[in-house]
Amino acid sequence: MENSDLITDNWAEDVETETTPEQVQQSVIDVLKKCRTIATLTKKSSVIAEYCRQQKELLNLNRSLLIDCPTRWNSTYALIESILQLKALLEKLFSDKRALQLQKTQIDKLISIEFLPEDYDILVNLQYVLKPFFKAITLMSGQSYPTVGLSLFCIEKIKQFLSTDDNNNDEVKQLKSLLLNKLDQYFYDDQQQLSYLRVSEQLH
Repeated sequence: MENSDLITDNWAEDVETETTPEQVQQSVIDVLKKCRTIATLTKKSSVIAEYCRQQKELLNLNRSLLIDCPTRWNSTYALIESILQLKALLEKLFSDKRALQLQKTQIDKLISIEFLPEDYDILVNLQYVLKPFFKAITLMSGQSYPTVGLSLFCIEKIKQFLSTDDNNNDEVKQLKSLLLNKLDQYFYDDQQQLSYLRVSEQLH
């Protein structure tokens, strides 16, 4: 009986529990909340802002944390990119927080939003899946008069990316699935609207 229990216990340890889309979505919400909070703190706290300025000079970093617009995925991509590029600075800030002239509430806030290793993993995966959106917006923004054809081209390319596996890890697959559902909801579920867009493309 004891040997049977041992086998069962070892088997249970080796089996990975598959992450659900809901869990991935909540993890994304949580880590982005941390990103937005730290980005806001670096703007609102003069002590933290000055600390970051000094550390950027010491670390030779020419980048600032950006505050995104949650409804614009390209700006969220820029926020994530800035967090990852300033990872060394942020790790130093979290490490030095008690040595700075901060109020207890500010120290507690920094403790609550300190990034865990898995948070950075999520950010790397998010950066990967959001990059096509960022590139599409950049492409269309660079045109004086973005055409319907260009818009459809970008949408189709994004859909193709989100629909492709490419040996992605489980979290990336879940993120792609969540984004694909949103893309379908906005553009592909309304077939009449999609038909109008394609007709407009042919007319141009």
